[in-house]
Amino acid sequence: MHSDRSLETNLASFAVVSNNQLTSLPSTLTSLPSLKKISASHNLLTSSGLPNLSSLSHLHELRFSNNPTLTSLPSHFGQWGKQPLPPSETDNEERGGRRGGKQKAKQGIEILDLTACGFENWFGLKAIAQQDGIVNLGLKGNKVAEDAMTSGGGFEEFKSKVSRRPL
Repeated sequence: MHSDRSLETNLASFAVVSNNQLTSLPSTLTSLPSLKKISASHNLLTSSGLPNLSSLSHLHELRFSNNPTLTSLPSHFGQWGKQPLPPSETDNEERGGRRGGKQKAKQGIEILDLTACGFENWFGLKAIAQQDGIVNLGLKGNKVAEDAMTSGGGFEEFKSKVSRRPL
């Protein structure tokens, strides 16, 4: 049986604001400490419209596809989801050890969907270099990704270009 507290925690673990013509995300998202996922696809988000979500230690999945006005990530993006977990949660955190055994919880963004946004060059993606835990990155439909694929370098070329960019 679930308590009201666990239901509140589960309800506050994801935010869906897709298909709303939003130019910015609400800064009140920072008041949801258990937030793990944000889906804000099919909007008109811009870099300046992305609040600093660095305080959200559980945040690990972002779905920002189809935001054609999103041409760069803010400098604070590199710290999203990296706030240390509260001491009471470090032993019980599931993200790093889902299948049993004790593992250190992963920190930072793991899933990032930027499909069909407005990224035209590597400079707009430089903050990704600070997120070393990304395991799923969607960039299809962005000029920067199309250029990488036609040059033949693919993901390895992308990775080297992003990691060489000064922050």
